[in-house]
Amino acid sequence: MYRSVHSPLIILRQTFLAFILTLVCGATLTAATLPPLIGHWTFERGEETRDLQGNFADLDLHGAVIADGLLDVGVNAYAHLSGYTGHAIVQKTLVAWVKLDDLNVTGGSVISIDHTGNDIFHGIVFGQNHPGQWMAGGSALLTIETEYDAAPESETGKLVQVAITYEKSLLTSNIKIYRDGILISAYSSLELPSFAGSDLEILFGLRQTLASGGVLSGAFVDAKIEEARLYAGVLLAVDLNLLKCRKVIIDRDKDGVPDHNDNCPGTYNPDQADADGDGAGDVCDPDDDNDGTDDDQDCNPFDRTIGLLALDLCDGIDNDCDGIIDNNFAPVIHDVNLSTATINIGFDVDLKLTFGDDNDQDAHIASIDWGDGQHDVLVTDQLLNLSVGKHKYTSAGKFNITVKVVDICGAAIEVAAHTVTVIDIDVDAICDISGRGTFHSALEANLYAGKSEGEGKFNFEAAYDQRTGHLNGFFKLRLYFSGVHYNSTSLDVLVVDGKQARLEGTGTWNRVADYRFEVTVE
Repeated sequence: MYRSVHSPLIILRQTFLAFILTLVCGATLTAATLPPLIGHWTFERGEETRDLQGNFADLDLHGAVIADGLLDVGVNAYAHLSGYTGHAIVQKTLVAWVKLDDLNVTGGSVISIDHTGNDIFHGIVFGQNHPGQWMAGGSALLTIETEYDAAPESETGKLVQVAITYEKSLLTSNIKIYRDGILISAYSSLELPSFAGSDLEILFGLRQTLASGGVLSGAFVDAKIEEARLYAGVLLAVDLNLLKCRKVIIDRDKDGVPDHNDNCPGTYNPDQADADGDGAGDVCDPDDDNDGTDDDQDCNPFDRTIGLLALDLCDGIDNDCDGIIDNNFAPVIHDVNLSTATINIGFDVDLKLTFGDDNDQDAHIASIDWGDGQHDVLVTDQLLNLSVGKHKYTSAGKFNITVKVVDICGAAIEVAAHTVTVIDIDVDAICDISGRGTFHSALEANLYAGKSEGEGKFNFEAAYDQRTGHLNGFFKLRLYFSGVHYNSTSLDVLVVDGKQARLEGTGTWNRVADYRFEVTVE
């Protein structure tokens, strides 16, 4: 026996009162003569918050949750209802089927009947005074320390039936606690209070509300309540053993799966197959693979990688359900741009490649043959269809560049893009020249009629670009007396020998092209 503070006198008194009751009442209640059921809550689909007897208003959830026919209560999570319309309740039985979730959360009630105008209540309280034990919760005058004929609860998630009966006797009141129909504790108390009207409330998970407002801390139970009942009278152990949870078994499609567990409650599917795991069974799910394409338009309704919105991959499958397997188009190269066509050894040449593809969703790989034996994969932006790369040549010569773009299906385009001229100029030996001056034009040098001789003016600048080897600059000549104007269009040769330099190139003579020039300066 699991003992707490309980005097032998109370035990004897309890036995004596039970004997008197048997003599006076002459008979006990049987399952056929149960007292009136005045409150009944199953928390099942369609009646989650409803009292099936119709004596109470609907349930209000205060953090508690109803799911799968269970009322889930915990710390600061309870349910409450009021609006009782029946007769005053004195003698009663509280019954609940419950699964404890945390044995360390104590002091709360699975079901309580409470006075809102004062702090008097009756309830099935867990672990308030004794760890793991059920007790008849109530005001200080109604709560008596008891001894138990059952071990404390030690297992979570196990469904147990707990019941407490409150019986009014000739001299006092008798309170009995049952677990799974077995009496585990009994004691006598003062006269039972009456609960009625607007002053009555039912609580689930919370022990009581305070008349001054609010709730007590540490007055919660962490559990899932399968069902709860309130009888206006006393049930016996035999009655409790005959009580079963009232599970509303509705099976509209007759597939053997109750509607509250059926993923297609209106369509026969005993196997409950659910390919995409979305809670809707395959036989009633319009899109079994959740790929955005309804099954009647999906060429593979159980593969979410295949549907009208899918990309057509090069995998031998009609991924986009258009009736064509791997309907692919080769990419097209739009432009190949080099930073320069002539480059000095040791300097980078940069390349930018743009391309297009009618299969815009394709991924692409762009590569380049730089013509000197070096092959590179270009860096490609798949969204912009843009590839870039750079290369540094190590020998002089002319090199033909070839670029290639391949899509994910293997379709390719290859083009010979450019020729790069690589020069080998000693950067340290490169110099530049510039100058200006006048000269005298003799008669034989004047090609035009008019004044036979006179002075001319010239100026020039010339220098090699160290990176590209290009000869940059200009040469200008003016013979004002005869109207001659010469302007260079290209510089071809610059030879510097000590203090002497020779510059050659091509230009226009009075805007007529392709006149060569050579000038030597000292």
